[in-house]
Amino acid sequence: MKKFNLTRCLVASAAAGVIMLVPNGSQAAVSSNDLAIIGADLTAKNGSEFFSWIALNDIAEGEVLYFTDSSYKSGGFEVKEGLFEYTVQAGGISAGTVIKVDNFNPPSGYTSPLNSAYHLNASIDFTTSGDQLLIFQDNDISDTAGFTALWAVNLNTDNWTFPGPESGQSWSELYPGLTEGVNALAVGRGDQSGEDSEGARFVLPDSYGGNFVGTADELRALIQNEANWEKLEETSTAGGFNESADWVIEGIGNVTIIPEPSSTSLLFLGALGCLLRRKRS
Repeated sequence: MKKFNLTRCLVASAAAGVIMLVPNGSQAAVSSNDLAIIGADLTAKNGSEFFSWIALNDIAEGEVLYFTDSSYKSGGFEVKEGLFEYTVQAGGISAGTVIKVDNFNPPSGYTSPLNSAYHLNASIDFTTSGDQLLIFQDNDISDTAGFTALWAVNLNTDNWTFPGPESGQSWSELYPGLTEGVNALAVGRGDQSGEDSEGARFVLPDSYGGNFVGTADELRALIQNEANWEKLEETSTAGGFNESADWVIEGIGNVTIIPEPSSTSLLFLGALGCLLRRKRS
């Protein structure tokens, strides 16, 4: 009978754990699973408009994300509007963090690059007749080739379409690489009977009591469900609706993301397996 080597087994388990714990030296790009758009307010209040997004997984410092309301049609950006370039600040973004962006007074790290082929305006300025918002990454924004779409919402119609040459900046086809109901949502206008759209936001179901505690996958599934989105109807209030500037983030409440099993846990399980194996030998 071959003699069981406990030391060799524990060393192999430890080595596997170290491999999982040590970075591979290259920074992985952000994926669609790492974030989601959760709200947009299209009507300026006190000179500002807002949108919000959430990190569903940790996002490393130095990652660069782009946000645009430019529309897309048949292989290219049809109507170019605004663009933000955001560099994740020191320390990164923790899973569960909700970020609110003021279009006309953005947080630290948000800039409007002048060398971009994605936009015509210096900053994002939503159209009240409906608009769209896209998060993407691109290693070279001097042209629009090779971008990676991450998440998008359509705040004009309940489907992604660009009817024809007469269509304006309120319309967009689905950005390539995205799937409706997965990493894109066409939620439509907040007011179906009027000409203007006020906005839309994700709202936690009542059963959560305003607080979410769960995995990234569980929260992502809630965000992907259009039934959990609230569309704000148009009001006659001058300068916008009767809501606070925090409207785009108030619906989600407090968020706690429970991480998946860590490599440390896997190392422990590996060592435990070794001990059990030795016991059976």
